[in-house]
Amino acid sequence: MRRLGIVTGLKSEAQCITNTPVAENADTRVAAAVSARALVEARALAAQGCTALVSFGIAGGLDPRLKVGALILANEVIAPDGTRYQTDARARRALHQSLEKDLQISHAPILGSTKVIFSPRRKINLHVDSGAAAVDMESHAVAQAAAEAGIPFLVVRVISDNACSRVPRSVIGAMAPDGGRRIWRVMLNLLIRPFDFPGLLRLQRGSDVAHKRLRSIATSGGAFLGFG
Repeated sequence: MRRLGIVTGLKSEAQCITNTPVAENADTRVAAAVSARALVEARALAAQGCTALVSFGIAGGLDPRLKVGALILANEVIAPDGTRYQTDARARRALHQSLEKDLQISHAPILGSTKVIFSPRRKINLHVDSGAAAVDMESHAVAQAAAEAGIPFLVVRVISDNACSRVPRSVIGAMAPDGGRRIWRVMLNLLIRPFDFPGLLRLQRGSDVAHKRLRSIATSGGAFLGFG
């Protein structure tokens, strides 16, 4: 029987799968937004017998046409070293067809990064240079592990901040080792950078929208996210 291996960056992303049809057919690992850890977790999922891998979570927009809440079903992943990995086209189409018809869905490339991209100018330049619609820190690791194991993979990512929005630097250090959030660290950062507060509110609103969308996808996208 097919079993999915799912890698997320955040604990909250993994929780979007809880109590959905996907949860009964998948093993989920949280990489805490660390690319190297995502590779370790994805390799472990493949080694334990998962027949397909999925990178699942939020992403930063690079294409300014994509709004918060837009879904990226990436057709390929571009690793930081320029290597390109093709996602499973059949699973992408199957998942797409199972979702809401009015949902903004892009089958464009997604770019892998080992660090947060803060600047809108940098985001848009990356889009122009690579053609990628969005960026995250786990998908390229999942793609590498899938290629090594000879199994298909899929990228399911929702935009939480668009290309024209600056990511506040007060988020630095906010990630806990288990993929949760260190709210106290953000509050300390705000004492030094109080002008980041509006940006953090915007980022939280975008994250809330994206997480709601992720849960909807896990609920309506079938028990195997297109791999059934």
